[in-house]
Amino acid sequence: MRGWVCVLTTPDDGELPDDPRDAQAKVEAAHAAEREAYDAKTDAQEASELAPKKKRKKSTLPAARTMDECRKRGWIAGIVERRIPFPRPRGTTLDLFGVIDIIALDMAAPVGRRTVGIQATTGNGGRHADHRAKILAESRARDWLEAGNRLELWSWAKQGSAGKRKLWTLRVETFTVDDWRST
Repeated sequence: MRGWVCVLTTPDDGELPDDPRDAQAKVEAAHAAEREAYDAKTDAQEASELAPKKKRKKSTLPAARTMDECRKRGWIAGIVERRIPFPRPRGTTLDLFGVIDIIALDMAAPVGRRTVGIQATTGNGGRHADHRAKILAESRARDWLEAGNRLELWSWAKQGSAGKRKLWTLRVETFTVDDWRST
């Protein structure tokens, strides 16, 4: 709802005009000017309230970032983890053999070493170490390697100099059967 406020003023010299019609005309002109100023101000406020707000760009998930990197390398890749919507609110994610999120085919690798199982995560706050321990605790991960496949842990983290733009960087750790012998 729009409204306006009327303020009666006297001329700068403090004297009222002799003719009442002149005084009325000046008051009406002042009212019109105040209404226009008020309407312009409220229109600008309404326009700014109705304008769409900038949305913050959502961060890309590690699996999507990993799929993009696989495509850049020329690999054929697919996501094999499944999301189960229970328990709520976030659900549960099931990885292939307990550790693999993505399977990729590296056709440039030697025959028998072309299949790569990838566990994708963010590298922030020790997540790489947690996922490394998860892989080494899973016996099916060793079976995957003994079958002639490769297994890698890909960690994504934003890194860069202080005051500079941070860029996503990839850390890749490749597992071998010897990793299970040392544990």
